[in-house]
Amino acid sequence: MKKSVLILVLLLMASGPVFAQNNMEIMKLLTINAMVQYGQKLYDRGDLDEASAVFNHVLTYDSHQRVALQYLKSMGRSPAPALKKHWMCLTQRV
Repeated sequence: MKKSVLILVLLLMASGPVFAQNNMEIMKLLTINAMVQYGQKLYDRGDLDEASAVFNHVLTYDSHQRVALQYLKSMGRSPAPALKKHWMCLTQRV
């Protein structure tokens, strides 16, 4: 999986400046997904403090990331103070 993601990222980077904006969005999405997966692994092994930090970091890039919000909620934690406003709106829908 990691090898295929790396190959995809390298191919996107090599596609030229015309697609630079789209490439950055795709790379951002890949990074967010990788961080969410890392947070899930930390959660699964019981490292809740570190998982919480990772999920909060994810939310700095995408404040609407449902998986990160759901994991924080299941841990009884809330997002970092800067994200509190989004959290209050989104937990009503989660």
